[in-house]
Amino acid sequence: MNISKTGFTAIFWFCGTLLAFGQRIDLKDLSAFKNPSNSWSLAQNVVADLNTENVLKTTKGEGILVNQSTAKKPDLIYTP
Repeated sequence: MNISKTGFTAIFWFCGTLLAFGQRIDLKDLSAFKNPSNSWSLAQNVVADLNTENVLKTTKGEGILVNQSTAKKPDLIYTP
């Protein structure tokens, strides 16, 4: 029974990984998104400030999509 669960988990993980690589977005700028709000930015590194609630410290760069917003609704639309 455990072998079946392990095999299913491995196949599920593998398929998810393939899907993620197929949907990969090149994050060098925000041009892939339709009218991104000012709360979205790109960073090279992101670290959570554990002493302050809801604060992220970022290093300017590319590759990581960061949202520092207090809004409850989505404000980023991907346009392939």
